[in-house]
Amino acid sequence: MTTNTILIVLLVAAVLALLVVEARKRMLPARVERLCVERSYDKVLELLDQPLARVIYTRYEQLSMKLGAQVELGRTSDATRTIEEMLQLRMTKPQQMALFTTAFDFYLDKGDKKRAGAMLERIEGMNEKAAARVCREMFDVAFDGSTAHIVSMEGRLKDTSPIECARLCRLLALQYERRGEVRAAARYRDMERASVRAARTVR
Repeated sequence: MTTNTILIVLLVAAVLALLVVEARKRMLPARVERLCVERSYDKVLELLDQPLARVIYTRYEQLSMKLGAQVELGRTSDATRTIEEMLQLRMTKPQQMALFTTAFDFYLDKGDKKRAGAMLERIEGMNEKAAARVCREMFDVAFDGSTAHIVSMEGRLKDTSPIECARLCRLLALQYERRGEVRAAARYRDMERASVRAARTVR
């Protein structure tokens, strides 16, 4: 085999390898999306840990998707570590706000007052008054025993996602229980369960 032939073979092999990589780069996001729809979050994490994922996604995007999968799987320790890693990244303000509110919701659901409070401080420092007010209300109800936000939270129930509706219903039920209004509390517990089922259907 001549030198020119060897070079041609190597060039063809390199081109084919490049085509394979490009094809896999196009396929990976579609596979991740399909697995999320199927709720196969373990497999999502496996894909996101592949070297190719680091090429396709920014570190923020990669960790955001990992965080979502870890939360769905109930891997509290892993999700906490991912949040802590993301807090070290350089982010735009919208990315920061998305991370802070996601982390706040996560810690609120887990009953972690210290970490939820830390995220609330970050949110309140972002000059997003509406979001900060909502998070402050949730914090007050969940951790400080407040029953002062029933009207505000009931007013937000109509125009919200199923998962956010479930969270609001849980906090409303908690407030009504503290006030001794058992029937109202039970109604919101039922609504919370219905919203959780709806959220799973949407996903």
